[in-house]
Amino acid sequence: MVRLIEDSDLPMICRWHQAHTGRELPVNLLPPVGVLVINDGEPLGACWMYQAVGIGVAFINTPVTYPGLRVGEALDIITAAVDALEAIAKEHDYGWLICNAQPAIARIMTRSMGFTPVENITQLARRIN
Repeated sequence: MVRLIEDSDLPMICRWHQAHTGRELPVNLLPPVGVLVINDGEPLGACWMYQAVGIGVAFINTPVTYPGLRVGEALDIITAAVDALEAIAKEHDYGWLICNAQPAIARIMTRSMGFTPVENITQLARRIN
């Protein structure tokens, strides 16, 4: 199941981000569109999306998973989140997804989700039309 993120989810997601990066999640900079992936009643991942107005480009931001998941589990969770965000973007006629992600997540998205590196940095894009 995937649903929109609620304010009450943020402390939990912040703990996940801190565990993975050692840094606080800048919640004041997160866009209003975010999804939470839940499996068997347990929240396991989250991701947000900025939607640029008038140019058909959406930016996926801060994919994060529950700490300790196996790579395959994390891939499934991130895929579900990105698929949900892509569906939202398509509803608004967006044609590109661009993503900034931690290197490990960027590798997963490149290998398994159709994203490609852009300009030799950890920024990924995938056409959705």
